[in-house]
Amino acid sequence: MIEDILGPVVSISALIALWMFEGFALKYVDQVVDEGRTVRKMVLWSVLFVAGVAAGFFMVTDSFTSGATFALVLAMILSKKIDNKLWFYQIVIVFGSYIIILNLVIESALSWVVDFFETSLVFVIVLAGSILDEVSHGALEGKSRSMRWFGEWRFVMKILVVLMAIFIPFVQWYHALSWILFDMAYEITARRYAASIIKKPEPIIL
Repeated sequence: MIEDILGPVVSISALIALWMFEGFALKYVDQVVDEGRTVRKMVLWSVLFVAGVAAGFFMVTDSFTSGATFALVLAMILSKKIDNKLWFYQIVIVFGSYIIILNLVIESALSWVVDFFETSLVFVIVLAGSILDEVSHGALEGKSRSMRWFGEWRFVMKILVVLMAIFIPFVQWYHALSWILFDMAYEITARRYAASIIKKPEPIIL
């Protein structure tokens, strides 16, 4: 398990921090691709590289992260969001890191490698939950404020990961917390950028 690598406190803290960073990175790249956010190339590539390598490492060593990442990538492909070369680069970095680290770990610490069945189970559940989240998001538009809020903040997956942590032995409390913080980091990044655009004063034309 992930706790065996660097001890429970450090390993779990690193995993939670990774998921939070991935939430930010996912929306950050999305804003560059779809919303015209201007950024420095060095900053952008640093985000892509750190997010990709860190995700690759934890995909090798943590079943939940592995299954969830495969599911998220497939969900993006199915929803036709991979429409820019930056997304392609990000996927190449993630899976390139995954393959390299997997081979290194197999050679040196085979016990760290995740269980295929566990990864597959998480993959199926997260993929189904992500699809349900998208469906509910669209279906609840135009409904009451509380119902729209439920859809906008993607509560289907949040509830699902909590249930996974309760009923699936290898899914732990910190996996549920990681997913929730990932989702929150994604939404906060989106809303803060939108707010920063709104607050910019109109240019003065003389």
